[in-house]
Amino acid sequence: MKLRSDTVISIDQAKKLLGDEALSMTDEEIQDLIDDFDVIAQYTIKMVQEFDNNESKQMQ
Repeated sequence: MKLRSDTVISIDQAKKLLGDEALSMTDEEIQDLIDDFDVIAQYTIKMVQEFDNNESKQMQ
């Protein structure tokens, strides 16, 4: 799987989304969380696309 190297969301934006949870996290921990969720999202999108392709092939 090809991973993106661009920034998905800034640390400041993530802190706003995390709210009080971000208070006990370092910037590095928040960045790791962003990176982890990005990989999960990319993998999920890829799986859904493959599922859709397989479903289309079965219907033909």
